[in-house]
Amino acid sequence: MSRSPVRFTFVRHGESVANVSGRWQGQGDAPLSELGRAQAAAVAARLRAAVRFDHVVSSDLSRARDTALALGLPVDVDPALREIDVGAWEGKSQLEVASLFPDEVLHLRSGAEHVKVGGGESWAEVHARIDRAVRALRERLDGAREVGVFSHGGVLSSLFTGLFDVRGRHPRPLGHLVNTAVSVATFHADHVELERYNDGSHHASTARFSPERFGRRSAVVAAMALGTSLHVEPSLVAGVTEIFTPEEHEDEARFLHRELGVPLRVARDPLARVLEQSPPGQRVLVVASPEAIRDAAEQTLRPGARSIVKMRLPSRGSVTHLVRMPNATLLGDYSVGGVEDR
Repeated sequence: MSRSPVRFTFVRHGESVANVSGRWQGQGDAPLSELGRAQAAAVAARLRAAVRFDHVVSSDLSRARDTALALGLPVDVDPALREIDVGAWEGKSQLEVASLFPDEVLHLRSGAEHVKVGGGESWAEVHARIDRAVRALRERLDGAREVGVFSHGGVLSSLFTGLFDVRGRHPRPLGHLVNTAVSVATFHADHVELERYNDGSHHASTARFSPERFGRRSAVVAAMALGTSLHVEPSLVAGVTEIFTPEEHEDEARFLHRELGVPLRVARDPLARVLEQSPPGQRVLVVASPEAIRDAAEQTLRPGARSIVKMRLPSRGSVTHLVRMPNATLLGDYSVGGVEDR
């Protein structure tokens, strides 16, 4: 049976009280923090203005469910969308886990996917669970065109690594999802079209992308997609130390140069080469065509042979972040902000 395309908007929950305290949370029911409630309100306002959902479904854990309820729409709950079960790690700090479970930590840091975290679930089990959950959702909602899914960072990251066929790759080549990050993908019969990934531009606490997320030894390239009009969102270009542009985009780049007051250089190298040459601890802005940004994102991520994802050209005025760490490169996000073409 053929299925009609379904456009999924995946949203991670807002900040929880466990996020604030730095304690492990899996299937424990830590509520939203005060900031998390503000983030939920912000993402709800963004989504109400941009999309008309046929159906909204959420994890049954309160931090995800309450983020979804901020939309003001009926919300179905599905326990299959819960975060990974971290077993005995639940509620413990990073230091406590490192002290009590050193062997588990060592194996998991090396990328082991069959180790049960704290005796709870393994990542291999989470992969299978979220894949089943999305398949079941598509079957149950056959005919729906716009579906909102509110869940958790671990399971949503698991879903996207599976779509790109990069599971088992260590370090993971996809950036960690920020609180209330919006990721949009249309599921067709034989492929998935990715529109945006890890977009937190709707709230100040999640909009700014800085090298500090990955350590001072990392370099970040913020690639801005050109369009008919170049709108600069201050949060997306905050902390930029230099602007690069090919000659054909120099006029647009000079506008940004005047707005931001940072040095401008004409770079004939492709985006991937600029990333290789960027100094650690710096965040540089590259003005580029949507096609160049999509190509650089795919080259950075290196999807596996069984990937079913086709990356849509980034929206005009959006920013995509490429990150070079000491031992790996990753796609931090894709098509953040800019004009949402719905």
